[in-house]
Amino acid sequence: MPENSYSAFALFLDLPFLGLLLLIVFALILSSYVKIATVLSFVRAGFGFTGMPSVFITGGLALVLSLFIMMPTLTQSISKVDEAVGDKKLASDVARVRGLALAAESWKEFIFKNTTNEARLVFVALAEKLDKRSNRQSNQASIAELENSWRILAPTFILSELKKAFATGLYLFLPFLLIDLLVAAVLMSLNIVQLNPYLTSLPLKVLVFVALDGWNLVSFNLLNTYLS
Repeated sequence: MPENSYSAFALFLDLPFLGLLLLIVFALILSSYVKIATVLSFVRAGFGFTGMPSVFITGGLALVLSLFIMMPTLTQSISKVDEAVGDKKLASDVARVRGLALAAESWKEFIFKNTTNEARLVFVALAEKLDKRSNRQSNQASIAELENSWRILAPTFILSELKKAFATGLYLFLPFLLIDLLVAAVLMSLNIVQLNPYLTSLPLKVLVFVALDGWNLVSFNLLNTYLS
């Protein structure tokens, strides 16, 4: 992190509370946190109704892994804010706005890398309809700018991350479901109806998950999706 990063943090802390809160919320939504938290929710659901591990634990793990992924982008954003603000101690509102705009551009680079051209074009077409544009061929420059705008990138990124998260979550959930079905079939064949199959299968799920080093396996695979 840059040595003169105090100016960047001071800029963020100098924002009104509501503005700072909205900035944090949007930073989480427009980051790897969306996919990681969703995938970990599938893991929780796979273990059943026991709520193990707790939402606090999986949410914290998702936050830590997201910080690991977003650190280069965050560092670049802070550096650009430092360059814009300098040593003026936030005296200039113009410097503040320019610093936040440069930080947003760095964030936009990460989002652009994790969206597909096809998905962006779909939202561009929808935006054209909403704006009542009739001739795309005569507005190529405008379309290019629109495709790189927050209006297109934000929803495209979130939907892309959710799509990837549900695809990954499905692969994680199926083994848990298979264990539940096998345990339920065994209990039915033995005519043991007093035992809850979900509760009975929990030790087997934990055993398989621990044997496969599940947490490291899930975490490393999630991190690798952003490194490819």
